[in-house]
Amino acid sequence: MADRILVPFTGSDTGTGTRTGELTWGQRGIWLTIQGSRSPHILGGPLTLPPGTTMDYIAQSLRHIMSRHEALRTRYRLDPDGGLPHQVLFDAGELPVDVIDADATDDPSAIADAVWERDRATPFDYEHEWPVRVTVVRQHGAVTHMSMGYCHLATDSYGLEVLIADLATVYADPPPPVTAVQPLELARRQQGRTALRQHDASLRYWAGLLRTVAPRRFGESTDRREPRYWELVCDSPAGYAASRTIAARERVDTSPVLLAAYAIAVAKITGDGLFVTQVLVSNRFRPGLADAVATLVQPALCVVDVADVSFAEAVARARQSTMSGFLNAYYDPIGHSEMHDAVMAERGEHIDIGVFFNDRRVGDRDPEGIPGADPRPLLPLTDLRWKRKLDSVNHRLFLHINDVPDTLHMSLLADTHHLSPADLTACARGMEAALVAASLDPDAPTGIAAKAGSARS
Repeated sequence: MADRILVPFTGSDTGTGTRTGELTWGQRGIWLTIQGSRSPHILGGPLTLPPGTTMDYIAQSLRHIMSRHEALRTRYRLDPDGGLPHQVLFDAGELPVDVIDADATDDPSAIADAVWERDRATPFDYEHEWPVRVTVVRQHGAVTHMSMGYCHLATDSYGLEVLIADLATVYADPPPPVTAVQPLELARRQQGRTALRQHDASLRYWAGLLRTVAPRRFGESTDRREPRYWELVCDSPAGYAASRTIAARERVDTSPVLLAAYAIAVAKITGDGLFVTQVLVSNRFRPGLADAVATLVQPALCVVDVADVSFAEAVARARQSTMSGFLNAYYDPIGHSEMHDAVMAERGEHIDIGVFFNDRRVGDRDPEGIPGADPRPLLPLTDLRWKRKLDSVNHRLFLHINDVPDTLHMSLLADTHHLSPADLTACARGMEAALVAASLDPDAPTGIAAKAGSARS
């Protein structure tokens, strides 16, 4: 049996008025991704709640975050001609919360999982629905589970961490002030002179790289599947241990170590050691954005040459490339798309940069002081499993590194018309093998040879 309650909320500006503005750069990027992939792009998931959680606490928590963060009180006015939407901020409203009463024989966790799978596949009604979906599961009158879904136009995964931290202040009187820049104000600032200078510099950096890279990453697959896009999930405790050993030895965090392993694994599939990828970057290092509930992640173009070098040198190159990329990942995606088209017209060929790397981990990247244990005994624990199979995605290969304790948890989603399921498995296994070998031998080579006749800068 299902029921629905309404949780009223009021922002810092009392009343029921609205304010309208353009999308932020991050929102524009996500909107173009949603349109291109025909996928709703929803963050969140099912939750197991602590015993004793009450509906009153859930309602108060939701009221708290909806009131504090403008992104959660924002809907989107669509353009009938297909242009970019506008964000519409509401001062007050009511959030619907669905409540499902599970039967005595039901598994409440399975119900929450099913709700999440339904919600993540269902597009938001951008004009009429709040960017938050909440379903609570009760059994025998006790609240046991929830499913929380957030529209990616409203926030990214780092913003979710801000919301989680906010739960500690639900009953604070008065609650601490929100000091981060909120989306409507951020969109206004991004039209200013300082932001536009950063935009222009980023486009020059991208254009310089796009003029030099090979136009294609992959050929045609001999094992094309339908649905076309397959997702492989890999848990590798051995890869986790090995990456921490390497990072501690090289005095870096584990993210460039994993990027180097990714570059090597892809190079073994393509035969080209010049790895080209878009690394997703959180712009929260910029002033006023550290604790913002907003979409602040944008892609950085990174090029890493892993041919004829050691793994340690590949890590150093990955780190340098990402550092440069991070500084040039703040731009208006509309102008960025126009630049990309102009460079392709200049070269007279399509430039495919549809390989992505997204390290979603918030913590556990710095392995300082971790001893270098042999990871090989952990290899039998590696788990590979197929997950989603989708009809529409707008990239060739996308690697997510997920925040799961004590394992390298990877999600690889690929276009099987260009990478077969066997290629995808080889990519995951190749990353693990490169990490394990390099953890045991500081001078381990990448095993990638430069293409004959290729020019290396």
